[in-house]
Amino acid sequence: MGHKILFVDDEVNILDAQRRHLRGKYSLDVASSGHEALRLVSSEGPYAVIVSDMQMPEMNGLELFKELQKQTPDTTLIMLTGNYDQKTAIDALNEGHIFQFINKPCKRDELIEALNQGIEVYEQRIKKESKLTDALTNVEELSEQLLYHSNFDVLTGLINRQEFEKEIQTAINQSVNETDMYVICYVDLDQFNVINNSCGHIVGDELIRQIAVLLKKHLRKNDFLCRISGDQFGILLSSCLPEQGENVAESARKDIEEHVFKWKSINYKTTASIGVVSVNENHSSSKLLATADMACKIAKDLGRNRIHVYSLDDEESTRRHEDIQYLLRIQKAFEEDQFELAYQTIAPVSQDDQQGLHYEILIRMLDEEGEWIAPDNFLPVCEKYNLSVKLDRWVLTHTLNWLATHREHLDQLHLCSINLSGQSLGDKEFLSFVNDLFSQTKISPEKICFEITETAAISHFANAIEFIESLRNIGCLFALDDFGTGLSSFAYLKNLPVDFLKIDGTFIKDIDDNSFDYAIVKGINEIAVLAGMKTIAEFVENDSILDTLREIGVEYVQGYRIGKPMPLK
Repeated sequence: MGHKILFVDDEVNILDAQRRHLRGKYSLDVASSGHEALRLVSSEGPYAVIVSDMQMPEMNGLELFKELQKQTPDTTLIMLTGNYDQKTAIDALNEGHIFQFINKPCKRDELIEALNQGIEVYEQRIKKESKLTDALTNVEELSEQLLYHSNFDVLTGLINRQEFEKEIQTAINQSVNETDMYVICYVDLDQFNVINNSCGHIVGDELIRQIAVLLKKHLRKNDFLCRISGDQFGILLSSCLPEQGENVAESARKDIEEHVFKWKSINYKTTASIGVVSVNENHSSSKLLATADMACKIAKDLGRNRIHVYSLDDEESTRRHEDIQYLLRIQKAFEEDQFELAYQTIAPVSQDDQQGLHYEILIRMLDEEGEWIAPDNFLPVCEKYNLSVKLDRWVLTHTLNWLATHREHLDQLHLCSINLSGQSLGDKEFLSFVNDLFSQTKISPEKICFEITETAAISHFANAIEFIESLRNIGCLFALDDFGTGLSSFAYLKNLPVDFLKIDGTFIKDIDDNSFDYAIVKGINEIAVLAGMKTIAEFVENDSILDTLREIGVEYVQGYRIGKPMPLK
């Protein structure tokens, strides 16, 4: 019979007539009053269509439909009225949300057509409601998944780094006496990439899951285990003395060493390096985790498959701790754009050789007190923690963009020298990045000279040759920086297609009264002339040094005698 219909009228003869007319066509219920209709809706509903007379004692049709709208909003409401007028229709449509009016007495065909249309409207509402319910269910499920992913690692089911740092912060807040001591263990699998690369990520994932299960065995009731990232795990031990934490770390290390991972009838063994640090209320969660990571790296450097307990008295830990402080400072500088470009003039020794502006781009970093940090203090940390490419990209992007927006300065520019690290020479994507940047900024490559250190060039010799030749083909120049510090300098020189040799400052600063330095610089300059290269001397601090270099025949000089570094503004 399909959907149910409710017919409401206080005249019994009309109800009987409707039963006869609609019998066999619909599942029909009748009510002789509004109150009876509400009881039926509550006990027998839902109804697809409810048809009600307008004029009834105690509760009229409009009052009934207002209540029905609250109880069964999807039901289609049809009003019958014997004294139909415009005001009644408007009031009913506005107040009762009525689908249709039918004048009494109504014809059977007219009523059936209205009922069929009402059922269609009801079905559309139900379908729409169902879709909305499904959508809301999907949204709720997605929200739950997002909440899970924001707190847990999907592969292992462990809490993730974000949640782990929250637990560390809670530990920091509670570390006020010896009864509330905490210890962090930073676990890093040794040479995990060997298995990952040779067997594939699916195999690597399975090993990670097994290690997670193994580490769980070392947890007590209030401890936490986290997958920090990749093959790195973190353990937070609560109510734990430093010696106890060391014992837990050593026990975990032994279990990992003894664990045999089987895959396709092949047995693999892995080990782990573990850093151990006690929680201190004077540090943030991120700094403590970074310190634990540093202790773990020391364990790796000392031979892997061992633990290293961080101590302020440990010389290696102290050095690494300083590195970590610089690392955090560098990361903040990237996030908050707290680097500054500076330039230092490079001048020709001969007064007759005036070609326009020629300088080297330098970089400085802001410290916590708002003072500038010299590059010698943070560049080695960038190199150690593989941030040199990112820094080179920053310097090159900001320099070329600055030149592009200062066209008057660009017109006066003869050559701008920009330093590149060995990591950039070895980065496969860096050459494309440089070419794209030239295209975007429209800067002529002839105005740019890239400086690479002798050590970087020799360490990445094949890549350096390819990089240099590719950019020289579009007009860039190259300088070999810090030349003379390596014993193999001259052997490699004839194979490096560079335009300038920058003689290392250690040979320059005492050249006016040191015959050995004089001989070295003179020899370098003579070889550069034979090779068709020009020489640049660094650390030129006074007139005496400048005169000595002029006597030798060095062509360009740089240093405080020529000009101090100035902000590029």
